[in-house]
Amino acid sequence: MTRIQREDIQKAALMVGRSERTIRRWATQGVDIRNESKLKAFVAGAEKRSFGRYGRSGRLMGKKGGSKTSDAKRKSSKRNGRSGGRPRDGMELLIRSIRNNNALDLKGATAADLKAVWHSLTDIDARLGFWIGDALIEIERRGGPSSLKQAISQSHDPKLFRDHLELSRAFSPGARRF
Repeated sequence: MTRIQREDIQKAALMVGRSERTIRRWATQGVDIRNESKLKAFVAGAEKRSFGRYGRSGRLMGKKGGSKTSDAKRKSSKRNGRSGGRPRDGMELLIRSIRNNNALDLKGATAADLKAVWHSLTDIDARLGFWIGDALIEIERRGGPSSLKQAISQSHDPKLFRDHLELSRAFSPGARRF
């Protein structure tokens, strides 16, 4: 292979919107950076392999270990009670449970999972009345009073659902409800 000139690297970097360092690395891997179609095909393949991530995180994803966090930092985080990962999303866990036949299995949940689910459940409980009331208002708007009466009669506690409806009517969605 002939020696790659700096101008070739700069031209390729501008062509695909990557840094000169990245182009140099690809050239050492055997990518023909002078051929525009081959270079663009390689870039498209690289984007698929990086799962839509760009920059350092895309490169680190494929490496063994996947992270440059040192063992000392990981041990320190464990001693300080941090899990080391992103905070758990309780709603994500609840949605997964709902999709799995409405069963919320907490036997195998970690303490962080249980805490996240509990936080989400209390958050849902605070807002559920307004959500039910808003849904009933929309049912009435679209289907009329008869649809509203039918929806309330199908609930497990019609009196409670009427209370939610009145509460939502009193406090419109733009108002400060919480």
